[in-house]
Amino acid sequence: MKWLEKERPREIIDSFEEAQQLLHVLRWSEETEISGANRSSTHDFAAYLSNNDMMNTFHIDMMFAHISDRVEEDPGVDCSVAVETLRFWRELDKATSAKYFETYTSRFMHRLEKRLKDGEIAYLVFPVYFEKLAHWLVFKIDVESEQISYGKSMETFASSYTDTLALKVTLSHTKEWPLQMHAPRRFFGG
Repeated sequence: MKWLEKERPREIIDSFEEAQQLLHVLRWSEETEISGANRSSTHDFAAYLSNNDMMNTFHIDMMFAHISDRVEEDPGVDCSVAVETLRFWRELDKATSAKYFETYTSRFMHRLEKRLKDGEIAYLVFPVYFEKLAHWLVFKIDVESEQISYGKSMETFASSYTDTLALKVTLSHTKEWPLQMHAPRRFFGG
């Protein structure tokens, strides 16, 4: 905090202090009410964070399900942003050949496609796990500009991984999927 007091404006310090106070009132060990989380799940992520362990797919799915629920509850955001869990990436990851697009579309993908085609979604946000890199990343698709953006943490990796994602979305579009992406770009200041 001393470094922050010396180097940063007071409003940033105030934000950190407020966040720190809120951490003390969180019910870390209580069961979650997050859709997609099983009954024995708790908010107890402190063990993972304090041990510098990597969060697993269950935790990521649970967090994105919670964010998605919060977005859907906000009428100002719900009409323009869709937040998906790992099921979206898993579905895209199945698209390894044109034969995939001849198979039955899952219900959630069918609903998502309809919302995209009807212009209900301006941005689609979803997590991706790059297994070979052991790295989580958040992607954002801007439907209008047909751009994929991703977090700045990938700047140290080869772009072939993000290019693969863009290729999968583009391949999807060739089979009547309502998105076609240009080359990915970084967001969060990049």
